[in-house]
Amino acid sequence: TQIGNATVPPSDIAMTGSGLEWTTTYTVQPSQNATVKISIAAADTAGNSIATTSVTAFVIDNAAPGLSLAYTRSGSANPAGPYRSGDVVTVTATFTEATALAATPTFTLVPGTFSNGSLPLVTLTGTGLAFSGTFKIPEGDGTVTASVGASDLAGNSLNATGQPGFTIDNTPPTVTLAFTDSGTA
Repeated sequence: TQIGNATVPPSDIAMTGSGLEWTTTYTVQPSQNATVKISIAAADTAGNSIATTSVTAFVIDNAAPGLSLAYTRSGSANPAGPYRSGDVVTVTATFTEATALAATPTFTLVPGTFSNGSLPLVTLTGTGLAFSGTFKIPEGDGTVTASVGASDLAGNSLNATGQPGFTIDNTPPTVTLAFTDSGTA
């Protein structure tokens, strides 16, 4: 039997059974993440033998999905903004995962210093490991972060708070004028 790149000698895995049906039990350790491959050798009573080499049996997945976020405005990358009211922004969430996601992940905009407005609800859509959602920037000013939740098929959960966000700036610049006369203020 082979676990990841480590070979487990057959004597370490006892099999029970008789005739044509044999079984074994393997206890997965909480820290393991690997593809388990097996090799089996057997012979019948007539002396005919069979041998398999490194056949994938199953995947051990104890790791939560990984995540990266990217923001675009009108198709152009603008990861941190600043954005202003009315801008249409698309967030793309790309996950790294050994198996697959169990369901559509959640995405929530969270105010950092943002105030004087209401952040929109964002629904992600997609398949596989890539999901995206489009939303309109509201009134208000300040920084925004993101919170993302996902689970993989093995039941490992990702609850990522404080993820990269962006700045919303709806405050026009101000100006201060100074006049001088003959070089004196």
